[in-house]
Amino acid sequence: LSSDYTIPANVDISVGNGATLTIDTGATVSLSGSMFIDSDSTLEINSDATLAIKEGGALQVNGTLLNNGTITNSGNFGTNVNSYAELLTAIANGVTSIDITSSFSLMGDLVVTENMMLTVYNATLTVPAGRTLTVEGNLILSNGTVTVASSGKLLNKGQIDVIDQSTLSINTGATYTQANGAYLSFTYGMGTISGVSKDKISCTVEAKTETALRSGLALAGYRELNVNLYSTAVLSADLTVPANVYLNIMADPESGDATTLAVPSGRTLTCA
Repeated sequence: LSSDYTIPANVDISVGNGATLTIDTGATVSLSGSMFIDSDSTLEINSDATLAIKEGGALQVNGTLLNNGTITNSGNFGTNVNSYAELLTAIANGVTSIDITSSFSLMGDLVVTENMMLTVYNATLTVPAGRTLTVEGNLILSNGTVTVASSGKLLNKGQIDVIDQSTLSINTGATYTQANGAYLSFTYGMGTISGVSKDKISCTVEAKTETALRSGLALAGYRELNVNLYSTAVLSADLTVPANVYLNIMADPESGDATTLAVPSGRTLTCA
């Protein structure tokens, strides 16, 4: 692209098959639609060239980004990284949605800024001794692991979500600090959090039977406890929902079927 160009909101551009898309010196490309750079392809922005991601626009770079110009972002800018060096480059380029897809350790302190979402996906991110990972935005573990080694630090000022079969491990001698208003969550029986006291953790329980419902409501000590009932149940005995526990009766997320909690004659449901 050798001159100014606008990609409108209803246009999707995909660059693949080893191709290179170049924005030439002096040109400005305004992206209101979407652009996808495949893993074998390249987006090159020459000096004095600009790629402006507009509100509602999206750029996903799974291949190579050669940025010698300027990227401005008011939309969504995502990429995958496989090393610490690639992670730093992505942050320097202003990427706001980063997926870590290979395991590595931090080689310096790292800040996940307020406007950034960092996802550890099918990989392990290690915070070694003497390093600090600060989360001001959103850190997501999706079938991934974050391990904070002895003398390493994790400072949570934003939101950390441990989803799917993921693990957050604060090893002996490591430090986890959670600021006021910050959030750490997991789904009981799926994600695992170790080395953090329960009173800092928000827990979600997914229940599809009365037995699972009662077991979930009996969990104690969490900062916040949400028990989601996804299948119709009939109380076989009285049931109390403790204080500071949320019982959510919700449609089955897979089938969409409505859910009912039936309280038969002679039974009592109490919300404390």
